[in-house]
Amino acid sequence: MAHCQCYSYCNNPVIPNSTSPFCIKHQGQNCKNYSKLSGSEPDYQPQEWNLPDDLRKSHNCFTYAFNVWDEKKREDCKNGDCSFHQPGYAAGYGSFPSKKFKTCVDMVLRLKGDNKNFIKTTFLEKAPKGYSKIAIVVDPNADFHFIRQDSNGYWSHKPGQTNVTNLDSDGRLIFNPELANFCYPKEIDPLHYWKFCGFYNIPRNKPVFIKGGNSGRKTRKQFKQ
Repeated sequence: MAHCQCYSYCNNPVIPNSTSPFCIKHQGQNCKNYSKLSGSEPDYQPQEWNLPDDLRKSHNCFTYAFNVWDEKKREDCKNGDCSFHQPGYAAGYGSFPSKKFKTCVDMVLRLKGDNKNFIKTTFLEKAPKGYSKIAIVVDPNADFHFIRQDSNGYWSHKPGQTNVTNLDSDGRLIFNPELANFCYPKEIDPLHYWKFCGFYNIPRNKPVFIKGGNSGRKTRKQFKQ
């Protein structure tokens, strides 16, 4: 049973038969523990990412969290190469040595290597002007995952080549990624992102360095507005 995302100490069950991330006590405006907005958060527009087949297949949780479109990657995907951008590739890290190297330390080192404007923060702290928050979770034995905060205050993500969504694996809106569930059933996708790596501020008005999987390109991309 999913638990309330308002406070870590609230073990009340969420409202049944809904997408609410809250228990009855903290429903609506009754949750005072919220992530403050800077005004630079991207809008939640899943149709822009989900409908173009080449965009959906060539952009993953990493590029979605950074709110970047790479038109060259889209063209590559139309020609059969739908590999993703990967954290650390722009800094020269290359492929992960094995599936077991996707730890929080590894992810942070890679991201800071790519882009220095990557600042650790908290759920409650307001991001500086021109920045907004992302969160990182990992399945240390398999994969990493990124979630971003949108202008509506909630969070969304793009699992691999699948559609952008604002729901966690329990089918609940994501109010606090640290308290949401990203462990997916084996019959859907045997990934258990149980390790939370923290909240980070990233710039929304500056270009970033990213690099694609098999393309060998280092691309300086402007954030999509």
